[in-house]
Amino acid sequence: RFYVASYGQMPRYAEFLTDVEAIGRGVVASSLDEQAKLESNLDEFARERVARSKFAAKYKQLTNERFVDELTAHAGIALEPSERSSLIDKLGGGLMSRAQVLLAIVNNGQFAEKEENRSLVLLHYFGYLHRNPDDPPDKNLDGFHFWLREVEVSGDPGRLQRGFMASGENKTAEKK
Repeated sequence: RFYVASYGQMPRYAEFLTDVEAIGRGVVASSLDEQAKLESNLDEFARERVARSKFAAKYKQLTNERFVDELTAHAGIALEPSERSSLIDKLGGGLMSRAQVLLAIVNNGQFAEKEENRSLVLLHYFGYLHRNPDDPPDKNLDGFHFWLREVEVSGDPGRLQRGFMASGENKTAEKK
């Protein structure tokens, strides 16, 4: 969701791997501090993300209002007027940083729900096929959209796992 909120597009495989490694650094599943460490890593990732040259070039000159509006437009969500005003006021008053606002939008429940199936399909491409959905052999997003429709129509995300595991492309990727 960081990529969609920031730029209105899905991440690419290589950049996603680097970023997910940073977010997961030091997180031990089922440990007592698992959630706290993950939240700390997400905070650090958001701070690092807004400092990146691509992000700064896009957002540095924007007013706080435009910053919030751009992120929500990319996310495809509409904040309640009071929530929007609160984020803008906290930015203006120094109570929140741009990284914290980005993280708040990324964690917005409406946004998370909207992106759930797309994220799931994308993760299957990354996890099973080790590539972007529009890389060869596809060369477009037709396959991505096929699987997205399958999940949305069937309501069965397990179809993804079964389909990707059974694919000839996955069997080739496993051999590498």
